[in-house]
Amino acid sequence: MIELNKQTKIIYNNLISLLGDKFKENRDEINVSILAYHIDVINRCNKAMDELGTLVFISESGYRQKWADLSIIADSQKEILKISSLYGLSLKHEQQLNELASKEDFDLLDDEF
Repeated sequence: MIELNKQTKIIYNNLISLLGDKFKENRDEINVSILAYHIDVINRCNKAMDELGTLVFISESGYRQKWADLSIIADSQKEILKISSLYGLSLKHEQQLNELASKEDFDLLDDEF
């Protein structure tokens, strides 16, 4: 199991509540831990950016560059979207999961997966 800090544990517990019946212990703990971690990363980066008061810094030569936190946020957002799709947390993915589950020939042990 991934070790979570205090804030990430709060996010993790909120996600479990949000997922409700979709969350299954021993199956989903790692994915939800990773999801909580990425949400916490974004929250911490947003806080750091607020403290800096700007999205870019200007080097001594005058070159403007975005803070690394923005790239970290973008990477975490991509991971959040990937994991969220596993749980149908967007309308599109929920519809896809519902269609898949409603098929009569749906078999979790099918070799296609």
